[in-house]
Amino acid sequence: MAVSTVYLDDRGGVRKFTSGNASYEAARVASRGSSTTNGSNAYSSNLQSTAFGIQLADDRGVTKNCSMYRAYFSFDIGAIIGSDTVSALVLNVFGYANGGGNLTVVKANSNASFGTIATTDYPNVFNGSTSQTAYSSNITAWNVSGAIPSNQITLNSTAISNVNTLAPNTYLTIGLVNQQYDFSNGAAVGVTTRLNGCRFDTTGVYRAHLTVTHDSSGYTNPINGTTVQYNRVNGVSASTIEKINGRIGG
Repeated sequence: MAVSTVYLDDRGGVRKFTSGNASYEAARVASRGSSTTNGSNAYSSNLQSTAFGIQLADDRGVTKNCSMYRAYFSFDIGAIIGSDTVSALVLNVFGYANGGGNLTVVKANSNASFGTIATTDYPNVFNGSTSQTAYSSNITAWNVSGAIPSNQITLNSTAISNVNTLAPNTYLTIGLVNQQYDFSNGAAVGVTTRLNGCRFDTTGVYRAHLTVTHDSSGYTNPINGTTVQYNRVNGVSASTIEKINGRIGG
């Protein structure tokens, strides 16, 4: 059993701004965002490090404007999954601002590094429809202290299973979204601001990273008369294989 640290490869946030009475619904399901940030630039002058959440403004009780924010991270985990089986994942991310919103870590639909974040990355949290695949529980506490790391989020069995089915030399990509209004699609009316921030550092102690528990125990029965340890067979994690061609070894 080994524990490795995998630092982020790329990161960024995408904001979608909409206006009109149906602005919240339109913002959530939009096919692209309105602007991006990677921490060195800003959505606007006072939201430089806001990474995920929602901001609503209303006019006499009718919602008029909405800004929805999503953060994305990609991790080059290919060297581990090319040889070992992952048994646990912890996301370590550093809080910048706490606007009172809950968080869910979700699957992002890409197995490649983001490179420069783009407005077209905005809908990557959806799994083919308007629902999202949770990689964590509902995170109710968001720390912005100087502790290192300030937030340690245990990723769930869905995340672990998906990692173990990735092809070698690919990336784990995730999104950070507001739990109530983005992930759960809760009704948003009136004036609502739930904006949380995280650091997008690419170097130094505040760099987001994964703590990965993994081992090289694989399929150890003979195949074609050869006894070796196979961690993957035809790209499938050996930890999930009991028989090959109906036989246990041979």
